[in-house]
Amino acid sequence: MAIVFPKVAAVSEVKPAQLVIEVWESGCPHCVRQERDIVRILGKLGWTIGNSNADQIQFVIIPQTKAAPQSVLYQNGIEVKRWEGYQDPATLSVELRRAWDESPPSSEQISAVGSAGAIQGKSQIRTLLDWFACNVGEGVKAEIRWDRSGAQSFPLLAKGDWSAVALFGKFGHIKLSAVGAANLPLETIGFTYVVDGDDITFDVDAVTIRGLALRLGPDSQNPRSMMPAETAPAPSQIGLVSVWTVLSVVRDIWRLLHPSCDLQLGGNVSASAVLLDDMLAIDFQQMPSIRLVALFTFQLGVKRIEITESNIHVEFSGSRLVKSRDFKVQ
Repeated sequence: MAIVFPKVAAVSEVKPAQLVIEVWESGCPHCVRQERDIVRILGKLGWTIGNSNADQIQFVIIPQTKAAPQSVLYQNGIEVKRWEGYQDPATLSVELRRAWDESPPSSEQISAVGSAGAIQGKSQIRTLLDWFACNVGEGVKAEIRWDRSGAQSFPLLAKGDWSAVALFGKFGHIKLSAVGAANLPLETIGFTYVVDGDDITFDVDAVTIRGLALRLGPDSQNPRSMMPAETAPAPSQIGLVSVWTVLSVVRDIWRLLHPSCDLQLGGNVSASAVLLDDMLAIDFQQMPSIRLVALFTFQLGVKRIEITESNIHVEFSGSRLVKSRDFKVQ
Protein backbone atom coordinates (compact mmCIF):
# COMPACT_ATOMS: atom_id res chain seq x y z
CA MET A 1 0.00 0.00 0.00
CA ALA A 2 1.10 3.58 -0.61
CA ILE A 3 -0.33 7.05 -0.12
CA VAL A 4 -0.02 9.79 -2.76
CA PHE A 5 -0.52 13.48 -1.99
CA PRO A 6 -1.26 16.18 -4.57
CA LYS A 7 1.38 18.83 -5.18
CA VAL A 8 -0.17 21.65 -3.19
CA ALA A 9 1.19 24.05 -0.60
CA ALA A 10 0.86 22.85 2.99
CA VAL A 11 -1.57 24.83 5.13
CA SER A 12 -1.09 25.94 8.73
CA GLU A 13 -3.23 27.29 11.51
CA VAL A 14 -2.40 29.38 14.56
CA LYS A 15 -4.14 27.90 17.59
CA PRO A 16 -7.18 29.95 18.68
CA ALA A 17 -5.69 30.05 22.18
CA GLN A 18 -2.76 28.51 24.02
CA LEU A 19 -1.63 28.60 27.63
CA VAL A 20 2.14 28.49 28.11
CA ILE A 21 3.46 27.64 31.59
CA GLU A 22 7.06 28.81 32.09
CA VAL A 23 8.94 26.86 34.76
CA TRP A 24 12.48 26.19 35.95
CA GLU A 25 14.05 22.85 35.14
CA SER A 26 14.71 22.25 38.86
CA GLY A 27 14.81 24.00 42.22
CA CYS A 28 11.32 25.55 42.10
CA PRO A 29 8.73 23.87 44.36
CA HIS A 30 5.95 26.18 43.12
CA CYS A 31 6.74 25.13 39.53
CA VAL A 32 6.46 21.46 40.50
CA ARG A 33 3.12 22.11 42.22
CA GLN A 34 1.80 24.14 39.26
CA GLU A 35 2.68 21.43 36.75
CA ARG A 36 1.34 18.63 38.94
CA ASP A 37 -2.00 20.33 39.58
CA ILE A 38 -2.52 21.33 35.94
CA VAL A 39 -1.91 17.78 34.73
CA ARG A 40 -4.06 16.28 37.49
CA ILE A 41 -7.01 18.67 37.19
CA LEU A 42 -7.05 20.03 33.64
CA GLY A 43 -6.03 16.77 32.00
CA LYS A 44 -9.47 15.40 32.90
CA LEU A 45 -11.14 18.30 31.06
CA GLY A 46 -9.78 17.28 27.68
CA TRP A 47 -7.06 19.92 27.23
CA THR A 48 -3.95 18.58 25.49
CA ILE A 49 -0.99 19.10 27.84
CA GLY A 50 2.68 18.65 27.03
CA ASN A 51 5.89 20.25 25.76
CA SER A 52 4.91 20.66 22.11
CA ASN A 53 3.79 23.77 20.25
CA ALA A 54 0.74 21.75 19.21
CA ASP A 55 -0.44 21.34 22.84
CA GLN A 56 -3.18 23.62 24.15
CA ILE A 57 -1.31 23.85 27.46
CA GLN A 58 2.43 23.86 26.92
CA PHE A 59 5.20 23.69 29.53
CA VAL A 60 8.49 25.38 28.65
CA ILE A 61 11.76 25.66 30.57
CA ILE A 62 13.05 29.18 31.31
CA PRO A 63 16.38 30.29 32.86
CA GLN A 64 16.55 30.54 36.64
CA THR A 65 17.34 34.25 36.25
CA LYS A 66 13.61 34.75 35.48
CA ALA A 67 10.73 34.56 37.94
CA ALA A 68 8.84 31.26 37.87
CA PRO A 69 6.29 29.92 37.43
CA GLN A 70 4.72 32.26 34.89
CA SER A 71 1.51 31.57 32.97
CA VAL A 72 1.12 33.23 29.57
CA LEU A 73 -2.14 33.18 27.59
CA TYR A 74 -1.99 33.57 23.81
CA GLN A 75 -4.89 34.20 21.42
CA ASN A 76 -4.19 33.58 17.72
CA GLY A 77 -0.48 33.70 18.55
CA ILE A 78 -0.64 37.05 20.39
CA GLU A 79 -0.01 37.36 24.13
CA VAL A 80 -3.14 38.64 25.89
CA LYS A 81 -2.51 37.86 29.60
CA ARG A 82 0.35 36.94 31.91
CA TRP A 83 0.39 35.80 35.54
CA GLU A 84 3.36 35.37 37.89
CA GLY A 85 3.48 32.75 40.62
CA TYR A 86 1.26 29.75 41.25
CA GLN A 87 -2.23 30.05 39.72
CA ASP A 88 -5.40 28.07 40.40
CA PRO A 89 -5.74 25.56 37.51
CA ALA A 90 -9.50 26.14 37.38
CA THR A 91 -8.95 29.86 36.81
CA LEU A 92 -6.43 29.17 34.05
CA SER A 93 -8.85 26.75 32.40
CA VAL A 94 -11.65 29.34 32.40
CA GLU A 95 -9.35 31.98 30.88
CA LEU A 96 -8.11 29.55 28.22
CA ARG A 97 -11.65 28.51 27.31
CA ARG A 98 -12.79 32.14 27.06
CA ALA A 99 -9.84 33.06 24.83
CA TRP A 100 -10.52 29.99 22.67
CA ASP A 101 -14.23 30.69 22.25
CA GLU A 102 -13.76 34.42 21.62
CA SER A 103 -10.91 34.00 19.14
CA PRO A 104 -11.73 35.71 15.81
CA PRO A 105 -11.80 33.42 12.77
CA SER A 106 -8.58 32.99 10.86
CA SER A 107 -8.18 34.97 7.66
CA GLU A 108 -6.48 32.04 5.95
CA GLN A 109 -8.62 30.53 3.22
CA ILE A 110 -8.76 26.75 3.07
CA SER A 111 -11.44 24.25 2.18
CA ALA A 112 -12.79 22.54 5.29
CA VAL A 113 -13.49 19.38 3.30
CA GLY A 114 -12.16 17.94 0.08
CA SER A 115 -9.70 15.56 -1.52
CA ALA A 116 -6.34 14.88 0.09
CA GLY A 117 -4.85 12.45 -2.40
CA ALA A 118 -5.07 8.75 -3.16
CA ILE A 119 -4.29 5.44 -1.46
CA GLN A 120 -2.87 2.74 -3.69
CA GLY A 121 -4.15 -0.42 -2.05
CA LYS A 122 -7.45 -1.42 -3.63
CA SER A 123 -6.88 -5.18 -3.30
CA GLN A 124 -5.84 -4.93 0.36
CA ILE A 125 -8.90 -2.85 1.24
CA ARG A 126 -11.18 -5.26 -0.64
CA THR A 127 -9.67 -8.13 1.35
CA LEU A 128 -10.26 -6.22 4.60
CA LEU A 129 -13.94 -5.60 3.81
CA ASP A 130 -14.51 -9.19 2.71
CA TRP A 131 -12.85 -10.57 5.86
CA PHE A 132 -14.91 -8.30 8.11
CA ALA A 133 -18.15 -9.24 6.35
CA CYS A 134 -17.41 -12.98 6.53
CA ASN A 135 -16.08 -13.18 10.09
CA VAL A 136 -17.71 -10.31 11.98
CA GLY A 137 -20.80 -9.67 9.87
CA GLU A 138 -22.82 -6.60 8.90
CA GLY A 139 -24.17 -4.47 11.72
CA VAL A 140 -22.02 -6.16 14.38
CA LYS A 141 -19.89 -3.77 16.43
CA ALA A 142 -16.26 -4.74 16.87
CA GLU A 143 -14.35 -2.90 19.59
CA ILE A 144 -10.68 -2.56 20.47
CA ARG A 145 -8.90 -1.03 23.44
CA TRP A 146 -5.13 -0.66 23.64
CA ASP A 147 -3.43 0.43 26.87
CA ARG A 148 0.25 1.05 26.33
CA SER A 149 3.31 2.37 28.11
CA GLY A 150 5.37 3.37 25.08
CA ALA A 151 6.39 6.71 23.66
CA GLN A 152 3.55 9.21 23.29
CA SER A 153 4.59 10.78 20.00
CA PHE A 154 6.53 9.74 16.92
CA PRO A 155 8.07 12.63 14.93
CA LEU A 156 8.72 10.71 11.73
CA LEU A 157 10.41 13.49 9.81
CA ALA A 158 12.85 13.93 12.69
CA LYS A 159 13.80 10.23 12.44
CA GLY A 160 12.23 9.36 15.76
CA ASP A 161 12.51 6.08 17.63
CA TRP A 162 10.25 3.44 16.03
CA SER A 163 11.58 0.45 17.95
CA ALA A 164 9.19 -2.12 19.44
CA VAL A 165 9.80 -0.66 22.90
CA ALA A 166 8.89 2.85 21.73
CA LEU A 167 5.84 1.74 19.75
CA PHE A 168 4.33 -0.86 22.08
CA GLY A 169 6.07 0.12 25.33
CA LYS A 170 7.77 -2.28 27.72
CA PHE A 171 4.35 -3.71 28.44
CA GLY A 172 0.70 -3.20 27.51
CA HIS A 173 -2.69 -4.81 27.06
CA ILE A 174 -4.91 -5.18 24.00
CA LYS A 175 -8.56 -6.26 24.16
CA LEU A 176 -10.78 -6.96 21.17
CA SER A 177 -14.46 -7.91 21.20
CA ALA A 178 -17.18 -8.55 18.64
CA VAL A 179 -20.30 -9.76 20.45
CA GLY A 180 -22.56 -11.59 18.00
CA ALA A 181 -19.85 -12.06 15.38
CA ALA A 182 -20.84 -14.29 12.47
CA ASN A 183 -17.82 -16.57 12.27
CA LEU A 184 -15.30 -15.94 15.05
CA PRO A 185 -14.37 -18.58 17.63
CA LEU A 186 -14.13 -15.95 20.36
CA GLU A 187 -16.39 -12.99 20.99
CA THR A 188 -13.77 -11.39 23.23
CA ILE A 189 -10.02 -11.83 23.49
CA GLY A 190 -7.46 -9.91 25.47
CA PHE A 191 -3.77 -10.32 26.03
CA THR A 192 -0.93 -8.68 27.89
CA TYR A 193 2.43 -8.35 26.19
CA VAL A 194 5.91 -7.70 27.56
CA VAL A 195 8.77 -6.52 25.34
CA ASP A 196 12.13 -7.86 26.51
CA GLY A 197 14.94 -6.91 24.16
CA ASP A 198 14.31 -8.77 20.89
CA ASP A 199 11.62 -10.96 22.46
CA ILE A 200 7.91 -10.42 23.13
CA THR A 201 6.03 -12.49 25.71
CA PHE A 202 2.25 -12.88 25.42
CA ASP A 203 -0.09 -13.72 28.30
CA VAL A 204 -3.54 -14.39 26.86
CA ASP A 205 -6.56 -13.67 29.09
CA ALA A 206 -9.05 -16.42 29.91
CA VAL A 207 -11.09 -17.23 26.79
CA THR A 208 -14.22 -19.20 25.90
CA ILE A 209 -14.23 -21.26 22.69
CA ARG A 210 -17.75 -21.96 21.48
CA GLY A 211 -18.58 -25.60 20.66
CA LEU A 212 -15.37 -27.07 22.08
CA ALA A 213 -17.24 -29.27 24.58
CA LEU A 214 -18.82 -31.15 21.69
CA ARG A 215 -15.37 -32.42 20.75
CA LEU A 216 -14.34 -33.70 24.17
CA GLY A 217 -16.27 -37.00 24.36
CA PRO A 218 -19.80 -38.34 24.98
CA ASP A 219 -22.01 -36.81 27.64
CA SER A 220 -25.27 -38.52 28.58
CA GLN A 221 -26.78 -35.17 29.55
CA ASN A 222 -26.09 -33.67 26.16
CA PRO A 223 -27.46 -35.71 23.21
CA ARG A 224 -25.62 -33.46 20.75
CA SER A 225 -22.30 -34.61 22.16
CA MET A 226 -23.06 -38.14 20.94
CA MET A 227 -22.55 -36.92 17.41
CA PRO A 228 -19.52 -38.46 15.72
CA ALA A 229 -16.46 -36.27 15.83
CA GLU A 230 -16.53 -35.80 12.08
CA THR A 231 -20.05 -34.30 12.23
CA ALA A 232 -19.63 -32.18 15.38
CA PRO A 233 -19.11 -28.48 14.72
CA ALA A 234 -15.37 -27.81 14.71
CA PRO A 235 -14.26 -24.71 16.58
CA SER A 236 -12.05 -22.29 14.73
CA GLN A 237 -8.48 -22.07 15.94
CA ILE A 238 -6.69 -19.06 17.36
CA GLY A 239 -3.04 -18.85 18.25
CA LEU A 240 -0.07 -16.55 18.55
CA VAL A 241 -0.18 -15.91 14.80
CA SER A 242 -3.59 -14.27 15.29
CA VAL A 243 -2.26 -12.26 18.22
CA TRP A 244 0.68 -11.05 16.19
CA THR A 245 -1.66 -10.03 13.36
CA VAL A 246 -3.25 -7.51 15.73
CA LEU A 247 0.12 -5.99 16.57
CA SER A 248 1.17 -5.83 12.92
CA VAL A 249 -1.76 -3.51 12.15
CA VAL A 250 0.10 -0.66 13.88
CA ARG A 251 3.22 -1.39 11.87
CA ASP A 252 1.23 -1.37 8.61
CA ILE A 253 -0.38 1.98 9.46
CA TRP A 254 3.08 3.46 9.95
CA ARG A 255 4.31 2.05 6.67
CA LEU A 256 1.28 3.52 4.89
CA LEU A 257 1.79 7.07 6.19
CA HIS A 258 5.58 7.24 6.54
CA PRO A 259 7.23 9.66 5.99
CA SER A 260 4.35 12.10 5.59
CA CYS A 261 3.01 12.41 9.13
CA ASP A 262 3.67 12.83 12.79
CA LEU A 263 1.68 10.39 14.90
CA GLN A 264 0.66 10.70 18.56
CA LEU A 265 -0.83 7.58 20.12
CA GLY A 266 -1.12 8.46 23.81
CA GLY A 267 -1.39 5.95 26.63
CA ASN A 268 -4.83 4.68 25.59
CA VAL A 269 -6.43 4.11 22.20
CA SER A 270 -9.97 2.76 21.83
CA ALA A 271 -12.29 2.48 18.85
CA SER A 272 -15.33 0.64 17.50
CA ALA A 273 -15.99 -0.55 13.94
CA VAL A 274 -19.24 -1.44 12.15
CA LEU A 275 -19.73 -2.69 8.58
CA LEU A 276 -22.89 -1.53 6.78
CA ASP A 277 -23.59 -1.67 3.04
CA ASP A 278 -19.95 -2.48 2.25
CA MET A 279 -18.67 0.52 4.25
CA LEU A 280 -16.53 -0.02 7.35
CA ALA A 281 -16.99 2.89 9.78
CA ILE A 282 -14.46 3.26 12.61
CA ASP A 283 -15.23 5.65 15.48
CA PHE A 284 -12.51 6.55 17.98
CA GLN A 285 -13.49 7.05 21.62
CA GLN A 286 -9.89 7.67 22.72
CA MET A 287 -8.30 8.90 19.55
CA PRO A 288 -4.79 9.22 18.20
CA SER A 289 -3.81 12.53 16.65
CA ILE A 290 -2.01 13.01 13.40
CA ARG A 291 -0.21 15.75 11.50
CA LEU A 292 -0.03 15.19 7.74
CA VAL A 293 3.10 17.14 6.92
CA ALA A 294 2.35 17.04 3.21
CA LEU A 295 -0.93 18.87 3.79
CA PHE A 296 -1.24 20.20 7.36
CA THR A 297 1.23 21.72 9.80
CA PHE A 298 -1.08 21.63 12.81
CA GLN A 299 -2.42 18.88 15.03
CA LEU A 300 -5.61 16.99 14.11
CA GLY A 301 -7.48 14.40 16.13
CA VAL A 302 -8.87 11.48 14.12
CA LYS A 303 -12.57 11.13 15.02
CA ARG A 304 -13.91 8.77 12.38
CA ILE A 305 -12.76 6.79 9.35
CA GLU A 306 -15.14 5.47 6.69
CA ILE A 307 -13.64 2.82 4.39
CA THR A 308 -15.15 1.66 1.11
CA GLU A 309 -13.60 -0.06 -1.89
CA SER A 310 -13.33 3.25 -3.73
CA ASN A 311 -12.80 5.89 -1.03
CA ILE A 312 -11.50 6.49 2.50
CA HIS A 313 -13.12 9.38 4.35
CA VAL A 314 -11.35 10.77 7.46
CA GLU A 315 -13.04 13.17 9.89
CA PHE A 316 -10.85 15.35 12.13
CA SER A 317 -11.20 17.29 15.36
CA GLY A 318 -8.96 20.01 16.76
CA SER A 319 -9.16 22.51 13.91
CA ARG A 320 -11.60 25.19 12.85
CA LEU A 321 -10.28 24.99 9.29
CA VAL A 322 -9.94 21.33 8.43
CA LYS A 323 -12.96 19.11 9.12
CA SER A 324 -12.46 16.12 6.80
CA ARG A 325 -10.50 14.79 3.87
CA ASP A 326 -11.09 12.03 1.32
CA PHE A 327 -8.56 9.65 -0.20
CA LYS A 328 -9.50 7.91 -3.44
CA VAL A 329 -8.64 4.20 -3.46
CA GLN A 330 -6.70 3.09 -6.53
